[in-house]
Amino acid sequence: MKPITTVKVSELYKDSVSIRAISIKDQQLFFGTSKAYVGILDLKTHQLDTLAFPGQAFRATAINSNSYLALSLNNPAQLLRIDSQMNSELVYTETGEAVFYDALHFIDDQVGFGLGDNYDGCMSVVSTTDGGRSWIKLNCEMLPESTIGEGAFAASNTNIESYGSTIWMATTMGKVYRSEDFGAHWTAVQSPLVDESATHGIYSMDFYDQQRGIIYGGDYTNPQYNKNNIAVTSDGGQHWKLIADGTNQGYKSCVQYVPNSKGQQIIVVGFTGIAVSNDSGNKWIPLSDEGFYTIRFVDESTAYAAGNGRIAKLEFN
Repeated sequence: MKPITTVKVSELYKDSVSIRAISIKDQQLFFGTSKAYVGILDLKTHQLDTLAFPGQAFRATAINSNSYLALSLNNPAQLLRIDSQMNSELVYTETGEAVFYDALHFIDDQVGFGLGDNYDGCMSVVSTTDGGRSWIKLNCEMLPESTIGEGAFAASNTNIESYGSTIWMATTMGKVYRSEDFGAHWTAVQSPLVDESATHGIYSMDFYDQQRGIIYGGDYTNPQYNKNNIAVTSDGGQHWKLIADGTNQGYKSCVQYVPNSKGQQIIVVGFTGIAVSNDSGNKWIPLSDEGFYTIRFVDESTAYAAGNGRIAKLEFN
C-alpha cells in the first residue's frame, strides 16, 4: 500500500460561519452552520441550496435515502427533517437549561441516534426507527449512569459511530458507551484518554470495522499537548490501548480511517492542520497547515472537509 504523503486542498464554499457537521450521500454534501442555516452542496455541479432556521446553530447532521436531518445545539434543541425539495418539518424538540446536543448518526436508512450531554443522571440519547420521522428520548434506566458534567464535544459530529448492529458513543470524560444490539442495551468503558479538565476527553471517534477503532482527544486550549490523547481498540471497544503518546500531532477535532486501507491509514484534521498515519496510528506526519474541523471520505483518495468559514475538497496522494 502506497503511503499518503501529500494533500491538495481545493476550496468549494466560503462564508462567515463555523461548519462542524457534514454528511455526504450520493454526491450531496449536507452541512450545518453556526449562523442559523443548513445547506446542501452538490459535489458535481457545486450548486448550493440553503434553508434558514433563525436562532439555531447546528453541529449535528445526517442523511438517509429519504431526507436530510439536522439537530440544533441547545435550549430549545430542535431536530429537523428536510426533504429533497427543501421542505422542512420539526420532528423532535427538547427544552431545558441543561439541554445540549452534540452528534447525529444513522446506522441504516431507518435507525438513527442523537447524542447530547448529561441530563438527570445519564447522557441524553434520542433515537428513531422510522427514518427520522419520529424520535424518542431513551430513559436513563436504559443507559449507564453518567457523571455530573459529562457530555460530548460538539466538535465534528463524530461522537457516534456504528458498524453492523454495534454502536459506540464517546464522551468528554473519556468514556466509550457501547451497544451490540442496535441500542437496546448499553455498557460503558473508561478509556485511558486523559481527563484532567473540562477541555480534555474524546473529541472524535471512528471504526474501520466491528473490531478496530480509534479515539482521538487532546485539549483545544493547549493544542500542542500530545500526551494520553489517542487510543485504539482491536476488540470492538471493550478495551483501549494508548498509542503515539507524546509523539503525535496534538489536539485534532476529527479522526477518520481512509477507506480500503486495511485500517492502516488514518487522517486527522483540526484548526491546527491536517496529519496522517500510515501505520494504524503509531506514527503521525503533518500534511498541511490548512485548518478544518471535520472531514468525510468518499473514496480512498478523496475527502471533503469543513471548518471556519469554508468547505473544501481534499485529495490525498
